Amino acid sequence: MAFSWQLVRVFFLTTLVKIAPPRFWRFVVDSLSSFWKDIREFRDVVDILHNTSVEIFESKKKAIAEGDEAGSNQTGVGKDMLSILS
Repeated sequence: MAFSWQLVRVFFLTTLVKIAPPRFWRFVVDSLSSFWKDIREFRDVVDILHNTSVEIFESKKKAIAEGDEAGSNQTGVGKDMLSILS
């Protein structure tokens, strides 16, 4: 039985993820979260991570637009992924 689920996961779900838009997957997760507590918790963690990363990205973008001095005044200069990549 484990092999069949693995087969479904590898071939079926990976294709679906590529085809279906993120809005559809959000609907599926929201629908399933009323039944499964683990899915609801996972959704909440993903939302927090996404919002935090967008906030960091926007603050870095603003600091770069303001110039070098504003970017160097931030704490932890050079210790985040955006500083390392740029």
